[in-house]
Amino acid sequence: MYLISEEVAVELTQQAYKWCLNNDAATGSAMIIARAIVSSYNGSTSVVISDAGCLDTKRYDLFLGVIALRRWKEPHLVISNGSKVTEKIMVKFGLTGLRRARKSR
Repeated sequence: MYLISEEVAVELTQQAYKWCLNNDAATGSAMIIARAIVSSYNGSTSVVISDAGCLDTKRYDLFLGVIALRRWKEPHLVISNGSKVTEKIMVKFGLTGLRRARKSR
């Protein structure tokens, strides 16, 4: 049993995208959620879980929704033009140019 269903995770992730696009990149909570989206999208950045403690209840739910959705699918698949919108968030929050960590063999 999952605490957050796939349907709820989709809705929260869609709200998280909208919130990141409509809020100032300088705010800490927007950066935390943007990092969760980008990390779930391509793994090129990491999420510091302790940062989630800085979020208010609504933003915390958005954060958890993005993470929960990754159980079923990547976040960009639940919004129109998802890859382009995710890349826009990456630019807005300065998360471009990051590379996915390579696994050591």
